[in-house]
Amino acid sequence: MNALALNRDALALVRKHGFILWLTLAPLIFLQIAIALIDHYFKPLALLAQMGSLLLEGIIALGAYWVLLSRLNIGCDFTFKRILVYLIAAVFISVAASIGYVLFVVPGLLVMLLSVFTPLIILLKGEGPIEAISSSVTLMKGYYLKSALVLFPVVILMALANIGLVSLMLGLDFPKWLADGISHFISASLALYIPVLLWVMYQWLQENAPSSEVFAQVNDVILQKSDSP
Repeated sequence: MNALALNRDALALVRKHGFILWLTLAPLIFLQIAIALIDHYFKPLALLAQMGSLLLEGIIALGAYWVLLSRLNIGCDFTFKRILVYLIAAVFISVAASIGYVLFVVPGLLVMLLSVFTPLIILLKGEGPIEAISSSVTLMKGYYLKSALVLFPVVILMALANIGLVSLMLGLDFPKWLADGISHFISASLALYIPVLLWVMYQWLQENAPSSEVFAQVNDVILQKSDSP
């Protein structure tokens, strides 16, 4: 698993499909920004805003894959049921990650890493929340560290770029609400690169990582040998 090669392939997809991907999801991104600002500045509506934001995150997460796969002529079902399934999975992931962060931080990061393919698996295969999380973990078996080395630098670079942009705008005396809005817009737009990179990684893992069926067959052979005299 070569991080540079995977990012090169992802960037090639972004150059070809990135504008359509962003244009399709831009209304949802702007709506998410508005909800985030409401949550921050209008506290009486905070709970409603957070619920709306959670729903939008699910739609955007699956919508990004749906747009990309549609452009690649790969069939998938983008339905409310699958959005709901992903939101349920996201709750399980968030609870597990939160517990991990409280303990020693690293377990929380590990939970987030192992579950990254959950939305893609739900969209492609229609699996349930727990099943999709399990499939994501199985898919990455043997490539946990390498997957982390592909994903985490990209996430860290995006976070640093966002922090730098906010600091620059505040240093130029931008109103805080405007700086927050621009920051949300930039970070949400840049975040659309992540599904593209994950799709490239998913393809690579499907081609190179042993599937759960292969593991099951190997285990059966081991058990048969251990039972034989």
